Amino acid sequence: MSAHTVIVRDRAGEEARFSVAAGERVLHAGLMAGAGLPHECATGTCGSCRARIEDGAVERLWPEAPGAARFRSDNDVLMCQVGASADLTLSLRGKLTCPPQPPVCARAGILSASARLTSEVGLFDVTLDAPLPYAAGQFALVEFDGIAGPRAYSMISYAPDEPVLKFLVRHGGGPASAFLFGDSALPASVSVMGPFGAAVFDPSEARPFVAIAGGSGIAGILSILDRAEAAGHFARHPCAVYFGLRAPDTAYQLDTLAELVARADGKLSVTIAYSDAEPGEDVARYPALEFAQGFVHEVAGADHDAHPQDAIRYVAGPPKMVDAAMRLLVMEKKVSPTDIRYDKFG
Repeated sequence: MSAHTVIVRDRAGEEARFSVAAGERVLHAGLMAGAGLPHECATGTCGSCRARIEDGAVERLWPEAPGAARFRSDNDVLMCQVGASADLTLSLRGKLTCPPQPPVCARAGILSASARLTSEVGLFDVTLDAPLPYAAGQFALVEFDGIAGPRAYSMISYAPDEPVLKFLVRHGGGPASAFLFGDSALPASVSVMGPFGAAVFDPSEARPFVAIAGGSGIAGILSILDRAEAAGHFARHPCAVYFGLRAPDTAYQLDTLAELVARADGKLSVTIAYSDAEPGEDVARYPALEFAQGFVHEVAGADHDAHPQDAIRYVAGPPKMVDAAMRLLVMEKKVSPTDIRYDKFG
């Protein structure tokens, strides 16, 4: 089956034109072609890639995607959840963005389990057929044979020139999680596409940062910390991380965070916020870390004035937690949205 031409036109009349082959998703094909298509999660959750059909026809891959909840017309689509079944023209309510950097590309890989951190969280490696360059804080889409749709996982380290991606994955209750955490026959062949995500860290900006992470949202923050440490960033800029978990028996990566704090010579602070329990013995077990009880965005909000005013704010985690943190930062603390970088994982 031949490819179809897709035109995406924004409200200013600018347009992107690219081809979409059979089986390809419009968003993914456009990004790989260098088109500046708006997006965040690229998996149907956020709704940021919403567009409207002006001409042509689509194949709807996941009509019930959470990001479709705000559709106003039967012609509304999520570009990440449709293919092109004819030449297609789409319109955007907003504007086209800059082409993605680093460029989005596809790789074949072999996924294997690295470590089980808790009953719900594990580390997994994907060995690629070639490196997939990425910026610290970005994520990739992983697609499994026989399981519909890709899953978004953040890289936990910064090694963009190596043909291995390291992911922290939380059991989400779906078929991909069942495959990864069950008695599956790993290693397994996967398809990988990326990088995605604008919540990136570049040490050349030369600014302190404060990160607020909930659950597996810590993954991208770990990549940022890895990059910052390698660049000597903490020697010049004090930084802070707030990591939200339910209770001590659900905790993970505390050893890694404590080691980072110890090596930063007082320039990095990490606070663990337990929403459902007191910290208990963890206070004595991890003297390099700070502990609090409460929702992580509230704990971070209480410390807001203690951090430099020019700090970049990173927010990553489940949609409700990210939304709450954004409201606190923008509405209560008057942080400019241009100084906040966030990723939602639903």
